Amino acid sequence: MFNQRITDFFKRHNLYDEKMFEYISDHTDYIDYNDPDMRFLIGCAYQYDKRGKRLDRFRLCMPYAVDDRTTLMCIHEIVHGIDFYKHLNKKYKKKKTIEALPLLYEKIFVTENPTPELISFANYLDSRISEDKEDSYKYGISVREQLFNAYDKNYDKISKINERLGKGGKIR
Repeated sequence: MFNQRITDFFKRHNLYDEKMFEYISDHTDYIDYNDPDMRFLIGCAYQYDKRGKRLDRFRLCMPYAVDDRTTLMCIHEIVHGIDFYKHLNKKYKKKKTIEALPLLYEKIFVTENPTPELISFANYLDSRISEDKEDSYKYGISVREQLFNAYDKNYDKISKINERLGKGGKIR
C-alpha cells in the first residue's frame, strides 16, 4: 500500500477510497529513482478488452516515495490510476486531457509543500514539456492554472471541467 503521506494527501482532497487504493496499489510496480536506467519506466499502461472497446486493466510504475520529489511523481501516477479505475470496464479513449488532472494535483502538492527544492524540481518537470512532448502534456500545462483556480476538492467536478475545457468550452 502507499505510504501515509500519500494516503493523507488523497484523503485531504476527498479522493481516498480504500477499495480503489488497494486496487491501484495491487496494480503498481515500484522502481528505485536513484537508478537512472530505471527512470524511463515511470508511467502507466492500460489495456483494452479483446474487442478493443472497454478499458480492461492498467498498470502503474512509479518510484518508491522517499522524499518530496518521488512523492510528487507518485501523486501524478496515482491520479492516472484513479482515472483508470473510474473507467474500468467502460469505454475509454485516450484524450488530450489525460495529463491535466495529474499536473493539477502536482501543483496542489507543491502548493501545500513549498520547499525550494520541490518548487525547483516541479519547475524542471514543467520545463521538460516542450515541442517534442505529447499534446496532452502541453494541454495540461495550458489549463492547469484555470483548473487550480476552480478546484474545490471535488474530483468528479474538476474532471468534468477538464473535459469541457478540452472540447473548447469554458469554466462556468
